Amino acid sequence: GKPFLISRENGLPFAVPDMFLFDARDAREFEAKFKLLLSPEGYSQALGYLHDMHFDWSWDDVVRENIKVIDLA
Repeated sequence: GKPFLISRENGLPFAVPDMFLFDARDAREFEAKFKLLLSPEGYSQALGYLHDMHFDWSWDDVVRENIKVIDLA
């Protein structure tokens, strides 16, 4: 339930709002997104996005998906 930043190449199995995404090779984009999340307006907006996000992955689901990736290597 807390706002976060994550690189665009995250591999999560659900859609993440653009507000939370950044290009890991672009320090300026990261800084801008971070500053936005630290602002009262940005934080409030982020909480609204989080309220609308629905994901219900357990740690077992995460482990299963990681095993699939490792087995492909």
